[in-house]
Amino acid sequence: MRKFLLLSLTVVLATLVSGASVNAQNARGKSIDVSREILPIPEEYKKPAKEQGEIVRFDYKVGNGEKYACVYLPYGYDETTRYEIYYVMHGGGDKVDKVLGAPGSSIEFKNALDHLIANGVIKPIIVVAPTFNDSARLRGVQNGMFGDVGAFPQELAQDLMPKLEAKYGTFAETTDEEGLKNSRDHRAFGGFSMGAVTTWNVLCEDLRYFATFMPISGDAWQVKPMGGKDATNETVAALVDAVKKQGYGKDDFIVYAITGDRDIALPNLDPMMQIMQKSEDGVFGDNVYYRVKKGGFHTIPALQEYLYNAFQDLYRP
Repeated sequence: MRKFLLLSLTVVLATLVSGASVNAQNARGKSIDVSREILPIPEEYKKPAKEQGEIVRFDYKVGNGEKYACVYLPYGYDETTRYEIYYVMHGGGDKVDKVLGAPGSSIEFKNALDHLIANGVIKPIIVVAPTFNDSARLRGVQNGMFGDVGAFPQELAQDLMPKLEAKYGTFAETTDEEGLKNSRDHRAFGGFSMGAVTTWNVLCEDLRYFATFMPISGDAWQVKPMGGKDATNETVAALVDAVKKQGYGKDDFIVYAITGDRDIALPNLDPMMQIMQKSEDGVFGDNVYYRVKKGGFHTIPALQEYLYNAFQDLYRP
């Protein structure tokens, strides 16, 4: 009997280890632990670090106008070094400098990034905070917030990303179509609230350039606004169709979604994630990671806390 129990335990442990290995493999080289507690940013991390990165402004043209993004460059940035790059979009009603802070500033989240890198918790990375504001108007299409988030993926692919990554040191050896596609494993896009809606749009249009997507407190509006709740199956089906049309499957990318259990967006995002995690459609399944913060609200401080925790999964040395 004792031998049988030991044998059973061995089989269970082997199965658990095997499952962990599959998860790590499907995470495209990332070590993601969704069971880990989502922790607040430590108070000491909110203060300026000894080794400080900087927020700079990057201007670019869109249609007949101009826009800019805020760019975080880590301490000791060297243009000859290749850095992984994370694009993060703000929420509705916010603006370009809401997440990282304005160029030359040093808000608490920027300080936390400095500490994470200085203490070796994460690798030095570049973080880009663009805005969807005016994306539609400058392209001469539908205006308003819904039009802006719909127009942004084209702006990202054609106007922002090639020019920005030609200036800064990323894994893109060239910033033509081939160079950006070949470096997709080192590029991520995430966003909060309407920025999460934008993230789902980027997944549906620019998957060839990104291998990691991080929708934060926001569902997909491919079928209708609030479609994650009001048209869940149809919305997931639309995402599946969009991924397949781009020629990709579940081994080619990951979705890392995060929100709070007191977040107003939870009822919209949660039904989608439940279906996507259990999917066997070849697009979603064990490439979908979903974390819910106990007591988390729909706020910018919550977004910054989520990024602080997620970066420790995505950019571990």
